[in-house]
Amino acid sequence: MTALQNRLSLLLMAGLLFAFSGLAMADDLRLITEKSFAVSKGEKLKAESYSGDIKVSAWEKDEVAVKIYGDERAEKIMEFYIEKSNGGVMVKIKKEGKSNNWFGKTGTIRVEIRVPASFDVTATTAGGDISINGVSGELRLNTAGGDIKTTGGTGELKANTAGGDIIVKEFNGDVKMSTAGGDIRSEKVRGDVDASTAGGDINLQCADGKVNASTSGGDIRIDFSGNYYGIKASTTGGDVAVRVPKSIRADIYASTFSGDIDCEFDISNTNKYGNAKAEGSVNGGGEKLKCTTTGGDIKIAVK
Repeated sequence: MTALQNRLSLLLMAGLLFAFSGLAMADDLRLITEKSFAVSKGEKLKAESYSGDIKVSAWEKDEVAVKIYGDERAEKIMEFYIEKSNGGVMVKIKKEGKSNNWFGKTGTIRVEIRVPASFDVTATTAGGDISINGVSGELRLNTAGGDIKTTGGTGELKANTAGGDIIVKEFNGDVKMSTAGGDIRSEKVRGDVDASTAGGDINLQCADGKVNASTSGGDIRIDFSGNYYGIKASTTGGDVAVRVPKSIRADIYASTFSGDIDCEFDISNTNKYGNAKAEGSVNGGGEKLKCTTTGGDIKIAVK
C-alpha cells in the first residue's frame, strides 16, 4: 500500500469514527430542563433555538409542556428560557454571551413541546429540523437549513427553510412552502398551495384550492382534486406533469422551448408551434391552467 493510500485510509477511518461518535452523542441526550403552563384560548407558542430540532405535538390538555434535551456541551454553553406571559409561552435557546464556542460547536439539542390541539405556533431554529403533529392554528415555521414536516391540522401554514426539504401531510387550510434548494411534497392538502424551491423537485397532492408551484431546475408533479381555482406550474429545466379532473373549467396554456407537450384534453382553438406551445379552453373555459418549462416535457392528464 502506498503512502497516499495509507493517508486516504486513515482519513476514511477518521470520518467514520466522527460520524459514529455524532450518532452516539445524538442518542445520549439528557433532559436539561422542563416546564408546564396552563394556557387559554387565543394564546400562542413561540419557540426559538440557536440550533437543534424542534418537535411540537398536540394533546387534549389546555396546557403547554416543554422539555429540552441536550448533551453535556450544549448544557454548558447554551442558555435556556421557558417563560409564560399574557400572550402565551416563550421558549428560547441561545448561546451564552461569554462562551467560547470553538469552531461553532454548540452541542446537540432537541426541544419537545406539547400544546393544545388548537394553538398558534411560531418555531424557528438556526440549523435543525422542525416537525409539527396534529396542531391546528396559525403555524409559522422557519429553519436555516433543516427539514420541515407537518402532519394533520387545520388553519394556515407557512414553512420556510434555507436548504432542507418540506413535507406537509393531511392539512386543511392555505399552505405556503419555500426552500432554497430542497424538495417539497404535500399529501392530502385542502386549500390554496404555494410551493417554491430554488432547485429541488415539487410533488403536490392537493384539492379545493389555487395552486402555484415554481422551481428553478427540478421537476413538478401536481395531482389535483375537488373544486378548481387555477394552477400555475413553472420550472426552468425540469418536466411538468399535472393531473386534474376531466370536469374542470379552465383556460390552458402550455409552453416549452425544447421538450414535448402532451395534453389529454380535447382543447378547442389549439395553436401548436413545433411541439413548443399549446393553448385553448376546456368545458367553456375558466381559471388558468398554466404550465411552462425551459427545456423539459409537459403532460396534462385527466382523471
